Amino acid sequence: MPTTPSLEFLAESRQADLYAAVTITYVGALVAVALRFWSRKLKGTMYWLDDWLIAAAQVCATAMLVNIVWWVSRGYGKHREASGPEIDHDFFLGFFMAEIIYTFILTFVKYAILALYWRIFGKEAIQWPVYILAFVATAWAIAVLFLSIFTCVPPNAFWDKSVKNPHCGVDNKMFLWGISIPNIITDVSLLLLPIPYVFRLSTSWSQKRLLLSTFFLGGFVCIASIMRLVSVVRQNQGPDAPWHWVDQGLWAITEGHFAIISACLPALRPVWIRLFQSSQSKSEPTTGRTPHIWTIGGSGPSSRKRSHKVVDESLLLPTVDDSTHPFQPIPDTIEAVHETIYAPEQGVLTTRATLEGYELNQISKGMLIK
Repeated sequence: MPTTPSLEFLAESRQADLYAAVTITYVGALVAVALRFWSRKLKGTMYWLDDWLIAAAQVCATAMLVNIVWWVSRGYGKHREASGPEIDHDFFLGFFMAEIIYTFILTFVKYAILALYWRIFGKEAIQWPVYILAFVATAWAIAVLFLSIFTCVPPNAFWDKSVKNPHCGVDNKMFLWGISIPNIITDVSLLLLPIPYVFRLSTSWSQKRLLLSTFFLGGFVCIASIMRLVSVVRQNQGPDAPWHWVDQGLWAITEGHFAIISACLPALRPVWIRLFQSSQSKSEPTTGRTPHIWTIGGSGPSSRKRSHKVVDESLLLPTVDDSTHPFQPIPDTIEAVHETIYAPEQGVLTTRATLEGYELNQISKGMLIK
């Protein structure tokens, strides 16, 4: 004889967790995408393929937001017995839509990351690894979409139990295992791919470390993918799916939005520079002096006589349009360097110009050595 659920049991809810997860991470992803496009505008360069792919992922994330809000309003996050008679129909329809949208989000993000690598490191250097991972990501997406749509035949039999003589031959838990493990392997491969190419860039070690650390922030996506797999392993397969499947949903939401954020971070350098310069201008008094690089170590003039080089910032940056390769190798020489000698005890400020032939790899510890 079935027992009547207690009032405490019926009142249990994790819907607030779902609302918080989807709202907070969605806003974070939206801000990251907006900053990415602002970054391109600050550089004065055209939007490229990776920008449009990440925008497509954000559109899909918006669809996921709408689906989650509807799904939760129909009983997801509460016990099955606490909802109306349509709970099975609505829950499995929401799950069906979430799996499809989730697949599109991750696939667009993977494509965007590969396009970013192509743009940064150049076609000739990285084309074959990009081709291989793009093929793997495409094969994964096709397999997941096919199995998601045809879990039952006809497809609507997955959520509509009134369909007669359906064929549902896909084990849901094995399906989730099957999509999670290849996804984790692909994420790790994307994380490790740029390492050897970053070391080949003609830039300083500090810049290389900074770029690698930015890429490695994508490790949060791998963690979310692994946690989703753990939730699948621990998931109760009983009839109370709207309650037992909450952890899986939370990690899937987090994974998709973290993937968008992580894919945007390497493209935000112009934004960080703008914000840093803005904070510097507010915290430091305006002196009218030209920004400079000291030839003697230290943060400011402490001796009675100082010599420093005034270097045009544009000479330290690529002069080519970075719409395809934002990390072009820095030119080997500086055409015009002005040396300013300041002797405070004599009240003299002199400048010597057109010192040509300084090699950038000879700039060390703030000094230019001819």
